[in-house]
Amino acid sequence: MAIVILRTCIGCYRIANKKELIRIVRSSDNSIIADLDGTKNGRGAYLCPNIDCINKAMNLEKLNRAFRTAPYSVNQLALYSIDKTMQTLIELIKQ
Repeated sequence: MAIVILRTCIGCYRIANKKELIRIVRSSDNSIIADLDGTKNGRGAYLCPNIDCINKAMNLEKLNRAFRTAPYSVNQLALYSIDKTMQTLIELIKQ
């Protein structure tokens, strides 16, 4: 019997199999990167592989909640990496 690992998309809150979702990670330098193979270290969050979920999830409030960071703190997410990651994810799903 195989164990199914479920995760929730931070864009639409749909619960799905972990393998159906794309993982993003907050790294130690507070940047957001796509973790396509699911092995990078850091706090992770999951997204459905569609543009609507990516657009909904790539805002500072949702990312702060998902990565458990306080707004305006020293640990605030690097804003430049949010745009870069969003573009990477959109290119990925277009392929």
